[in-house]
Amino acid sequence: MGTYLPISYCNRGIAKRDLGHPEDAISDFDEAIRIDSEYTSAYYNRGKAQIMLERTMEGEQDLQKALNLAENAGNGRFKNHILEELSKIGK
Repeated sequence: MGTYLPISYCNRGIAKRDLGHPEDAISDFDEAIRIDSEYTSAYYNRGKAQIMLERTMEGEQDLQKALNLAENAGNGRFKNHILEELSKIGK
């Protein structure tokens, strides 16, 4: 069960964010990161939620952390998604 717990929190956070509750979503992403500090998806999705709340600096930091984790894991596909989100900042 423990291995799936960060995934569960992240998935619930995504649902909350997509339903227009980014603040609540961030709490779930925080919990996923607390359980697994290397969970790329939690940083990526928390970054997107931060940007929804116009917390651009925090969002960019989370996306950058996700990018570093994706690069270290050799996950090129996820890296491209993260770079796409980073390119939207400031537009």
